[in-house]
Amino acid sequence: MRRKKCNICNEECAEYLFGLPNFEAIQDDLDNGKIVLGGCCISIPSPKWHCKSCCIDYYSGGYGEWSKDSFYESLDFDIDEEDVFEKSSFSELPENIRTFLLEVDNLSIKDLNFAFRLEIGGYTSFEQIEYYFIKNILIKYVSESPIPRYRESIPDGVYILNKDQIHRIRVFLDNSTWDRHYQNNEVIDGTEWNLEVKIKGSFFKSYGHMQFPGVYEEFKSILEEIASYNSLDDLI
Repeated sequence: MRRKKCNICNEECAEYLFGLPNFEAIQDDLDNGKIVLGGCCISIPSPKWHCKSCCIDYYSGGYGEWSKDSFYESLDFDIDEEDVFEKSSFSELPENIRTFLLEVDNLSIKDLNFAFRLEIGGYTSFEQIEYYFIKNILIKYVSESPIPRYRESIPDGVYILNKDQIHRIRVFLDNSTWDRHYQNNEVIDGTEWNLEVKIKGSFFKSYGHMQFPGVYEEFKSILEEIASYNSLDDLI
């Protein structure tokens, strides 16, 4: 079987093997990184491939994900203490993920063929959420609001989208209409959001303050669905 190559580092992934294996028969493949053990409990859906360099699990259809929770578990770290640990832990990220995130922070949406950034937060919000879509990869950051996200932050998740997910986002943005501003002047504080999109050679921005049009809510729900474990149900 042809082995999948990781979308981040382009290295060949190891194939997951579930159940109780015959170790004598598979030891060479384990040592050579061709297979990785998934345990005896099989979830539905289960990942099919694993990139050891990036710690990304890939599912059938091409969807892949890296999560902050799994990262902390691999460090045997108490997630409840993540505020104290978060900044220093960026250096513990897989090198390819760390390099990719720093590269993304240096990119401009305007200079790319198809990309977007959606920021949601405000002074009265409990958290600041940022979605970046660049190079067919969706990155989600969650941080305390109104504190700005610092450069070397641990993302909540890195999601490698498959063709169907990319097509769904592209079609939605290509066929939706956004006003430049959505402003509720009766509220001083509150939730704000800012969207920047580059698609088909055109760049547009939309901003909202305590107003959430249907087009915003629908787009936000698409991103939330992709960036949640529930979205894996679509991969069965």
